Amino acid sequence: MKHIVNRIFLFHLFFVSQGLFAQSEQIDSLKQLYANETVDTIKINLSLKIATAYKSTSPDIAFEYINQARQDGLEVDSLNWYSQINQATANIYQHLGEFDHALEYYYKNKFYLDHKKTDTIEDLIIYRRIMNSNNLFLCYNDLGKSQDALDHIFEAIDLLNELKQRNSEHYSTRRYLIILNNLATVYINENEYPKAKQTFLQALELSQNIDDKYFIAIISNNLGIIHMNLKEYDYASLYYKKAEETWIKLKDTSRLIQVYNNLGSYYSMLEDNNKAITYLNKALVLSENQKVYRSAIITVQSLATIYSKNNEFEKALDYHKKFKSLSDSLFNQETSKNIARTEFEYEFLKKQRDKEIEQQKELALKEKRILQIKMFSGITFLIFISGALLFFILRNKNKHSRLKQNHLELEGKHLKLAKENLKHEIQGKNKELTTNVLYLVKKNEFILIAFLQCLK
Repeated sequence: MKHIVNRIFLFHLFFVSQGLFAQSEQIDSLKQLYANETVDTIKINLSLKIATAYKSTSPDIAFEYINQARQDGLEVDSLNWYSQINQATANIYQHLGEFDHALEYYYKNKFYLDHKKTDTIEDLIIYRRIMNSNNLFLCYNDLGKSQDALDHIFEAIDLLNELKQRNSEHYSTRRYLIILNNLATVYINENEYPKAKQTFLQALELSQNIDDKYFIAIISNNLGIIHMNLKEYDYASLYYKKAEETWIKLKDTSRLIQVYNNLGSYYSMLEDNNKAITYLNKALVLSENQKVYRSAIITVQSLATIYSKNNEFEKALDYHKKFKSLSDSLFNQETSKNIARTEFEYEFLKKQRDKEIEQQKELALKEKRILQIKMFSGITFLIFISGALLFFILRNKNKHSRLKQNHLELEGKHLKLAKENLKHEIQGKNKELTTNVLYLVKKNEFILIAFLQCLK
């Protein structure tokens, strides 16, 4: 039932600090505000708004403003802006169908937020994790990976319940409705209509509790589709009529076209062709007035089928021709858009590749310069070490030479002192010997005199 999936709305979540990007905001006025702004945090916010405004028309310009926001973010607390910048980058890649790049930035953001510990703004971190999980869901849903999509949407639900328990200002029932609506779409993709119905009923009750008519209408229409597939026609009619009544009050013509087409299919299923034609004609008038050709094609195809069943072949042929004409116009329009988009994406990707090549060249040159600086530093260090080592060797050698010279001088002094002491000692001995000789001479003289006297 692929046509059902196309009628179910998927929702993105937005940061509280950024708000919803109003379509009425003009890029020129945002640029003017950015040019006159001096506060870094406000400049980052404006850069992200401008990037989002350029997302559909000029992704290359959008990325320039993303990079500008990243550059401005270096000057402020990264906690406040790192997540938003990664988120905006991933959103643009997802819009371009570059899911690998989108997932890369979503997971960078997830890793950062999952490991960010703070008590002061923990609720805000949890909310950003919710938004990132929802965007991962949308990405995997676009890739047709339902299980991965479910894992992330359930993670978002758990985190929302955590915010609710904390009575956080970042929790809101409307955000919970967005998550529930997205969860139901996965069940529809897997043809699990009872689970989808249960989820939509839960969402409808919540939307009625807060009297959110926008969500009441969307979920009522979705429940009508579910009940049609479950062949619960009375309930389908009830919810379609509720959606019709609400969209009329809200004056939302584009979504009213969808409900009229659904009611046309409903009455055609019940073979009440008059009512079916009435609602389909209403849808066709609105589609042609608003030039919503895709819806008009669905309408005229249904009308051609009904008139064919009624054997009104001339009218059936007219609507079949109209169907073919609208299909051809839409095909040509889509083909032109696809060609223009392909050319644009080729130019964009070429610019991205050229930038990456230039960045790689700059990185290689930078690494080469760093290597040269390291080599020069290494050589300088070796020269310094060698010089210092040589200096210490020469210094030690000189010191050793001085010590040796001092030792020799000291030994010379000792020898001289010993020589002088020996000289003095010899002189003393000589004096003593002389004294003894003189004493002996005098003694001998005395003995001789005494002997001579005895002879006389």
